[in-house]
Amino acid sequence: MQQSILDRLAQRVSLKSDTEESHLASKMRKAVSKIKSKQNGRKKVHARGGLSSMGARNIFIKDSDIYSRRVVVKARYIKNSGNGFKEKIRAHLEYVSRNNAGIDGNKPELFSHDESNVEIKNVVKLFEKSPHNFRFIVSPEEGNQLDMKSFTNDLVKAIEIDLKTKVTWVAACHYDTNEPHVHLVINGANSDGQKLTLSRDYITRGIRIRAAEIVTKKIGLRDIDEIANSLEIDVNKNKKCELDTVIKNHIIDDKINISKISTDDFDINWKKLISMRLSYLEKYNFCSHIDGDLWSIKKDYTKDLQQLYRTSSIIEKISLSSNVLKENCEIISAQKLSEKSITGQVISRSYIDDIEDKEYLIIKNQAHKHIYVELEKYSEKKRVDIGDMVKIEATKAFLGPKNSDHTVNDLAKAQGGIYAASAHEHYIQKNVSLPPAVSAKEYVQVHLKRLEVLARMGLVNKIDDKTFDIPKDFIAQIANRAKMSANTYRPHIKVKVLTEPIIKQQSLSPRIKP
Repeated sequence: MQQSILDRLAQRVSLKSDTEESHLASKMRKAVSKIKSKQNGRKKVHARGGLSSMGARNIFIKDSDIYSRRVVVKARYIKNSGNGFKEKIRAHLEYVSRNNAGIDGNKPELFSHDESNVEIKNVVKLFEKSPHNFRFIVSPEEGNQLDMKSFTNDLVKAIEIDLKTKVTWVAACHYDTNEPHVHLVINGANSDGQKLTLSRDYITRGIRIRAAEIVTKKIGLRDIDEIANSLEIDVNKNKKCELDTVIKNHIIDDKINISKISTDDFDINWKKLISMRLSYLEKYNFCSHIDGDLWSIKKDYTKDLQQLYRTSSIIEKISLSSNVLKENCEIISAQKLSEKSITGQVISRSYIDDIEDKEYLIIKNQAHKHIYVELEKYSEKKRVDIGDMVKIEATKAFLGPKNSDHTVNDLAKAQGGIYAASAHEHYIQKNVSLPPAVSAKEYVQVHLKRLEVLARMGLVNKIDDKTFDIPKDFIAQIANRAKMSANTYRPHIKVKVLTEPIIKQQSLSPRIKP
């Protein structure tokens, strides 16, 4: 059976004398480090960060090599937009210090520097007047081997050295996932009250590299076996990994030729490794085998790969939390809701992830499907709670012309281009048979609501609450606007609480002609 990646390399080391082994190990480190060069196309990455308002110098950080411990960092910048900023800080801190997220399912403590059990109200008071804050989730792959609190303190000290200033911060360590991780919130003003600015490079790369340096110092470098295992595990990951970076760097005109990838680094068989990865990606239609070493693959395939990972993670989360089969779980988007609405009971509400303010609902419908819906900024008029019966739908593109538009147009033509509610109501009482229990006033009110919308769009001119100036090309304008809207409109999710029976608007009768 053919040996796995780096197996023969490891065997060579074990067969040598101590002197020879030391010499070969040194050569191996140089050779295997070329992997990083293949991935990034360069050996160094500059990560800049600092206090621009204080004129701090740029910070240059050498990127980690393949022997360094790996750390995942998620970051978010939260701007103080006034309304709700204080509540956002409080809600986030309450969430990261929630029950069951700490060691052995206990409540995690909030800490800062050498201070333990920090009170949320004190943090909110300190942070609320700052121009912004930074949220980080830092997840070392070997977090179960670390004192996470000590690691966090060391990371903040490294950040302070880089920025040449003291920062105010608070953190909580979580153990409720496979990998322990820390939630770190850094205030947008330093300890002297001056605005704290972090560059994009420092946020996205610098902090991750500093964290990796600390973990590597505490645990030690990865050995050859760990590197080999991680490369082989990456082959069958449904999320972006190091192998995908290698693949992307070799895609030309939406094709990759495996034979063009170098395989001379101490038997590191990139051809085999990449071939296995492409075969895995082919299962999800991200690429297709053309012939021999030639594959068809788009340069931006990792975007779809990341979406696949996100979708599968959400389904897994719903399945585990609700104790239901995955096939009974569904993710519904605003686009899908454009075609249908869903009705059911809210069985869960929480944040999308530990760094976002956005929330999601899980709805159980009559078919016992568990449906995941992400809320948007204006999805709710009234906050939805667990146990509520709700209807989830999407806003629609502008539609028209409607029967009511033709009615308004016909009435306006007869009145010199003016639509008057009083004249419409008078006409209905004499000439129109309305559905039972619908008055002429209620019927006219439906038309007035429509005209209010059209007035805000500039399609009619509002004279007063019950009188509108209707242009001669009224119907044509509505038709043109509807066509434009259909091409550009992005639907938004709306949630309606069904605490009372839904009273549907009475459907309008066919157009009325005076």
